[in-house]
Amino acid sequence: MRLRKQRKAFTLIELLTVMAITAVLLTVIAVPVVQSFNLTRAAQGFANAQNRARLVIAQIEREVSNSAGIRDNSGQGGSLYIMVPNNAGVQTPVQLSYVKMDIAAPAQGDPSTRVGTAFIDPDTGKVDPTLQTTKGQMQLPGVPGDTIVRYFICRRDPFTNYNNPFQRFRNPGGALWLGPQNGRDNLYVLMRAEVQPYVYQTIAGVPTRVVNSDYFMDLDRDADPNTSGPLMDDTTFMDPLARNALGGSPALGYTTPQAYDPADRDEMIRNWLNKATVVTEVSRYDMIMPIANPSTQEIKYSGTLPVVVPLVRFQPTRLNTEAATKQLAVRPTEESDNVEKIGPDVYLTQYGSWADAYMRIFPSLYNPGTGAGAASAGAVRVPWAGGTTIDLVQDVNGDSVLSVPGGNYFNITRYTTLKASGADYPFTRSLNIPFLTGSPAARQEFIALAPEPSVGKIIGSFDIRDYGVDNAVAYDERVPSSTTTAPGIVVGATVTPADATYTAGASWDTYTGINERFARLWHQWDSLWPNLAAAPARDDLAGGVKRWLDLRFFAQAGPSAEQSPLTPGLFPRISITPGSETIYGPDQNPGPNYGKIVRYTRVPNVDSVTVGPNQYKINYTDRKEPDWAGQFGFGAVNYDKSVANPNDFLQGVLQARYRAGYVELNSRYGEPIPAGNIYVTYRFQFTEPNDVVSVDYGSTELMEVVLTIRNYPQTNIPNPQMVTVRGTAAVRNKLR
Repeated sequence: MRLRKQRKAFTLIELLTVMAITAVLLTVIAVPVVQSFNLTRAAQGFANAQNRARLVIAQIEREVSNSAGIRDNSGQGGSLYIMVPNNAGVQTPVQLSYVKMDIAAPAQGDPSTRVGTAFIDPDTGKVDPTLQTTKGQMQLPGVPGDTIVRYFICRRDPFTNYNNPFQRFRNPGGALWLGPQNGRDNLYVLMRAEVQPYVYQTIAGVPTRVVNSDYFMDLDRDADPNTSGPLMDDTTFMDPLARNALGGSPALGYTTPQAYDPADRDEMIRNWLNKATVVTEVSRYDMIMPIANPSTQEIKYSGTLPVVVPLVRFQPTRLNTEAATKQLAVRPTEESDNVEKIGPDVYLTQYGSWADAYMRIFPSLYNPGTGAGAASAGAVRVPWAGGTTIDLVQDVNGDSVLSVPGGNYFNITRYTTLKASGADYPFTRSLNIPFLTGSPAARQEFIALAPEPSVGKIIGSFDIRDYGVDNAVAYDERVPSSTTTAPGIVVGATVTPADATYTAGASWDTYTGINERFARLWHQWDSLWPNLAAAPARDDLAGGVKRWLDLRFFAQAGPSAEQSPLTPGLFPRISITPGSETIYGPDQNPGPNYGKIVRYTRVPNVDSVTVGPNQYKINYTDRKEPDWAGQFGFGAVNYDKSVANPNDFLQGVLQARYRAGYVELNSRYGEPIPAGNIYVTYRFQFTEPNDVVSVDYGSTELMEVVLTIRNYPQTNIPNPQMVTVRGTAAVRNKLR
């Protein structure tokens, strides 16, 4: 009989124990594996974001450095609208600044290769109708071409709403800020496009340069009829949803609401999309970030709008409180007496291409002159030590104006606009004359400056031909005149002291011309001095009788007889810009040209140099006066330069020699100036050596790019991976 073999098996308890141990082991092993996958994915996302950010920054730096300039992107120039939900969940436009940058690409190829409206492709040698600009080697130096490179943020698909399924921001109350997000993400990405704002079209059989309407609205047709060219600063050029929400408002770059075919605008956006490339990534990279409470993820609002920050900023490098460098017209101890009082007529900043500029002037202390020497008006004013400043501000019309406490007195925007257009008398037409008339303090501190932001220059001098009121007077004839209509200063009769007519009789200040005044002063010289022993001899070429012009008392040519800007008391700080004057008069040298108009030559304004025929000396600024009472015996001396009587011997003859605008001519006995007219042009300024001009500005010559990549690596890690890279690029080829 065979015995059955006994079989062994696991009991239920053993199986349950093994299963429990296996579950524990799987948990111990699998969870770290999954977590390691998440961490690896997150690390990979961070590395990808960092690499992409560096590549983008390097590309932008390279293009900016090789460009011919950057358009000012402050204010509306660099702003775009995005569409995000407001506190009620309604898609609403929100404006972001410095998220658009236009780079002027340097010109390439030969512009003469255009045939009609097309260009010749240098690679094939054939006319290529698809080319809208020249192609080839870069033209040096880097001059702007027809192409701009635009960097901007927009949704990957501009025609649909912002969709970010990776984030879970909430509104107060718990509801999702974006609502349920399904389907593919539609994030804000950074794009780059190259387009030509202008192209050639055949109009009436003639190739004509016109606005490229495939990409830009034409301002003439669709917005302001007083301007022309492409609408470069359309803040909704890539967002039809924001455009529809805003309508034709000034925020879009219009000056008045204008109707525009939506289909045309949508077609423009599609054209941009065809030209644009995404320089970040088409998915998982978001270029905007709502500000939320880190613990609750609740969105922060400003009013009804969410607070959203862009993750890319193209902003000019900011320079705060830079003291502009003074440019001196002459060097100390050269050319002129009292040269140390001559102020700069040009100030320079370190960089040009200003954006969001703010200028402040710290004027030196006004000194009307209270005594001789250092107490006279010829003394250098002491530096600003607190008190009144002159600020560059915006008036109610948006114009840049110079302002002091109490009001604005000089409209810089109006001056530069009128000057550029060739309009009559831009300086006078830019003054707030009623305010200046009623404010002696404003006149005392009056300093007019005209900034040139593109080159970082501040001009402090103005042409005498820009001062006046009579539009009928030709530009070249807007010079000081001794009549109410004719230009030029009348010399008068050709007389000398030897002529018997002028040996006695009428007073010295009753005369009709330069020569007659010289003759009468010659004969009455000694009788006009209280202390004759201290007086210079009348034939002393350094201090005796002079033939001269006092530009303070000659009005501008024209029927209105507009006062000279040098009129005593009108602009107390005024002086003549060194080297700016031109003086023409009758030729004083015997010969065939005698009496014909020639240009006179300036000689150094120092006592040791005498003035000969066809020469002159000129006071650019006030000089230090002697002690008229103690040295020469004059009584009741007034050193205030605003007080000047041209018929008084002390004020009109002697003190005039120490005032800006005094021109000394040939004063030799027996050498009268031939009859005719003397023509004088000059530039005037209001600055002194101790005036300080401070400018706060951003410069697009040195662009700063800050790029933050916000990457969602598609893991269960709740926060995206973020990396910030900063770059700075100088515009090396910018035209000066």
